[in-house]
Amino acid sequence: MDAGSLAASGAAPRLTWVEICARFPGEWVSLIEADWVDDDYLDFRTAVVVKHSASYPDSFPEPDARWGTDEMMVHDFTGPIRPARPLYLR
Repeated sequence: MDAGSLAASGAAPRLTWVEICARFPGEWVSLIEADWVDDDYLDFRTAVVVKHSASYPDSFPEPDARWGTDEMMVHDFTGPIRPARPLYLR
């Protein structure tokens, strides 16, 4: 069963951001079913991880009709944010 099927079936665990970072350190994560703290959509209490990967492009799940048409997906990185190098140093 893939992550999307787990989330849709209710078998995927709801995790806090701290738990997500501990389980998937330094990876990109795609989250659904976020329990938002307020209407600004800046912070959530728990969410369901539907896909994760160290590679940014590989961390996006395939669309799944069972998620619903109004489902919001959060995509974020669990590791430290490194500043981008200026173009003249590349």
